[in-house]
Amino acid sequence: MALSTKYDWFLLDQPDVGALRATKEIIHQSIQSVAAVGRTFAPSDEREEDSNAKLIWVPGLWRMAGAWVNSESSFRSSISLKDKMLYLVDPRMNTLDELSLVGHNYNDLMLWVEQQIIRHNLSSSQFSTGLPYTLPNYATDFRKIIDDSSLTYSEILGGHYHNAFILFQSFSAYSYTMSDIAIYPHHFDMETKIILKDTGDVSTDTFVRLGFSPGDTEIASPYLYINGWPQITGEVLPKAPLESYWVSDGWYGLVLEFSHVYGMADQAEYTLAFLQEGLDIFKSLLLD
Repeated sequence: MALSTKYDWFLLDQPDVGALRATKEIIHQSIQSVAAVGRTFAPSDEREEDSNAKLIWVPGLWRMAGAWVNSESSFRSSISLKDKMLYLVDPRMNTLDELSLVGHNYNDLMLWVEQQIIRHNLSSSQFSTGLPYTLPNYATDFRKIIDDSSLTYSEILGGHYHNAFILFQSFSAYSYTMSDIAIYPHHFDMETKIILKDTGDVSTDTFVRLGFSPGDTEIASPYLYINGWPQITGEVLPKAPLESYWVSDGWYGLVLEFSHVYGMADQAEYTLAFLQEGLDIFKSLLLD
């Protein structure tokens, strides 16, 4: 299996872990303003909780973009990890308005979004800055002004998501039935599902989930992961591929930390091999 994409791989070197984590925390907090627009005004998919708040990766622009909203005209908001800006654009990608993250705090970002909603004749009384989940403690101080030094690794963080998008997109060329590649604002993961058995009811489907996390409280390094549904429990598990490992605390799956990937010349091929081998393992566990 080979990468199937028109986009270039972003070569990843070992980052400053603290700087990358600081950038991740600010961007995770900031994307809530983008997700809130879709959560409030975009149509939802009743099969998936909070589906209208999902974001997508726009590879040509390095943006995390929210759902399209229709009022007198269509628009959507997004956040750029290259120039550290919030954007509001129309379907032709014309910029309707923009705001720099630098020099503002979370409340400023939400206020800007609310102003855009009013400009497009949507009801600001419907718009809520409240979240249907709890973010990690790092995102609770909404008063802190974002400075440029805390976003030093914005492009590198974007490179991780960009590469994950390329990896996941590659599977679409191999006749798999896949869900959209989406970024979830709660945990900040990027995921796609490969459907092995489609029953018409998401709760009884059999699927393998390919995912990327920028790091969390359990695993500090950014990592790729694979798990499945129905959840495997108690099986005699095969050897994990490459330098990945099995996790079983709360969920069963395979994890490959990017700390094993940084600086490799063939990191695209290596990570793709992990996903392919891991997918094959889960297909065997779920279907045999």
